[in-house]
Amino acid sequence: MSSETIRPSTMDGIKRLAKLIKVERGIQHTPALEVAAKSAGFQNFKHARNVLGSGGNRPQARPDHPLYLTVYWRDKESDTRGRETLKILLDTSWSDLITPAQLDDHRALTDFRPEGPDHLVAPILTHSQSQARRDICAAARTLQFMDTTKLRPSKSHSRAFPAGRSSNAVPGRDHYSVWYDPETKRYLFADEPYEIAAQSKAAERAAWSERHGFAIAKPSWPGMYNPDGGSWLYLIADSAKGIPLAPIVAALNHLPAPISEVDWSGESAPSMPIFFSPGTLARIEARAAEPPSPKLRKVTTGPRKTVGYVQTFVGPQRRPKGRMPIEVHAQVGT
Repeated sequence: MSSETIRPSTMDGIKRLAKLIKVERGIQHTPALEVAAKSAGFQNFKHARNVLGSGGNRPQARPDHPLYLTVYWRDKESDTRGRETLKILLDTSWSDLITPAQLDDHRALTDFRPEGPDHLVAPILTHSQSQARRDICAAARTLQFMDTTKLRPSKSHSRAFPAGRSSNAVPGRDHYSVWYDPETKRYLFADEPYEIAAQSKAAERAAWSERHGFAIAKPSWPGMYNPDGGSWLYLIADSAKGIPLAPIVAALNHLPAPISEVDWSGESAPSMPIFFSPGTLARIEARAAEPPSPKLRKVTTGPRKTVGYVQTFVGPQRRPKGRMPIEVHAQVGT
């Protein structure tokens, strides 16, 4: 079998392909690993190892970037209110995954705003405790997707459709989003229909894929939108110009089960006092410990006992501050 037809999806597969390439091309083992990794859709062998791990699994290093997600709620019917906060751990700081402005580029993140280096808060009250938890879980799943794939959300939908036209989009699309790779500037389309609907259009979707030269992949990780309700994630990209799907699928397949309201493990508390994350408190303490900046002396122009005025035909002048007594007026007048 020629090495050009092999597309490995595991680290062991990449290493086996490298041995084949080494023999076929007569090159050293290290360059062969680089070629094999690119054949699998990775940028290089280091990228493949970071995603898949040294033996086919993701690295075992524990995520060390905590992020707190907070939503406040008020239930008008029961006249109750409160706060829901969930702590998640990411491999990368959230601010390195997405800018504050880009939070508006995905439906699950658009209501959140930065409150600290490790805290995102929805500033608008939601209508129930359950809805607050669902909003947090959807945001957490989206951030997990970003942390694993290093992709960013985008509103450039035309870049993910065949010929740039939404009329050419995959049949049966639902709850979709567009993502791009900030390094390669390539795009993919994340489609999250309910699985029953997707299966009913499976033949149409396969024919669409063949007709437009697009690839469709289905990770074992069910996705961001509503995995508890039956939605499932499908990744769709141009086979030639889009993001290679094999590395993305391999990375997502190693994720744990999606965070959901059913398994809520966050903190439920009264709405007051307002919650401050550890990172926010540390920043406040650091600022309080800074030496006070020297006060600048107010600079005044001209003598303190005079004020400026403009005399016709003469220009700016100065006169004594205060009113002139009547008797002085009389004296000056004579």
